[in-house]
Amino acid sequence: MVATLGEKHVMTYILFFDVDGTLVTQKDGQQYIPPSALAAMRDARRRGCRLYLCTGRSLAEARTIGDLPVDGIIGAAGGFVLDGETMVAHQTLGEEAVCEIEAYLQFCGGNYYLECNEGLYADEGYRAYMSSAWGIDDNPAFLSIVHSVDEADRSRVNKVSFRIPEGTSFEQVQEALGARFHLVRSSFDSSATAGEVSVMGVSKATAIDELLDYLDLGEVRTFGFGDSMNDAEMLQRCDEAIVMGDARHPEMKELATYVTASVLEDGIAQAMRHFGLA
Repeated sequence: MVATLGEKHVMTYILFFDVDGTLVTQKDGQQYIPPSALAAMRDARRRGCRLYLCTGRSLAEARTIGDLPVDGIIGAAGGFVLDGETMVAHQTLGEEAVCEIEAYLQFCGGNYYLECNEGLYADEGYRAYMSSAWGIDDNPAFLSIVHSVDEADRSRVNKVSFRIPEGTSFEQVQEALGARFHLVRSSFDSSATAGEVSVMGVSKATAIDELLDYLDLGEVRTFGFGDSMNDAEMLQRCDEAIVMGDARHPEMKELATYVTASVLEDGIAQAMRHFGLA
């Protein structure tokens, strides 16, 4: 059924957008959002919808995209909830847990970065990967938020992103850390052994619940836009699950109520028009 927005409609429409691979892609080595997506988002806000990023990115990383027509950010895969300038919720791993995760990753010969709201703190190996694969040395905005892991305040870490060399599988990392922490495969790194470690019980879905409780808007209809495994809980939580046509993980389409086109094929705008949101 196509949802429509009319003057007599008393329901609040809330849209949650994953960032990488959904709202944002890489074009000519830079972060790129299709103009059609931005136009559709602005139109939806004019119609009274509320829009939020719902991303695995840290706050600092999310802000490298620039000024977006959104009402707030769910970041760190649910680790924090920001409505306007109000920090509604913020979950951190804790210093002891971070040290435990680091020790395991170092034992495996992995590389990693610690994600805090104020920046990313990478070890030498991951910093080199950021340079070669992400091109951060040519992106001043992004480069400004990347620091040495030695500078991190481990009491402020939301989650840990890692890459494990061949010889150790993601399943082995899951077996070692999964009893105490929430693990998902990386949403931006195609390596089979790349993933993220965050607080147990925290996800994009739990963060959506925290936001909705805080907003207390009465009857709402929620729309989730995603493409990868760390979007699964968000898509399952939302009333409508929109999956990008070129989703990194094809099995995500099984969760969809609507499969749209890819980012560069104006998939966001297409989906929003389909549901009468823009």
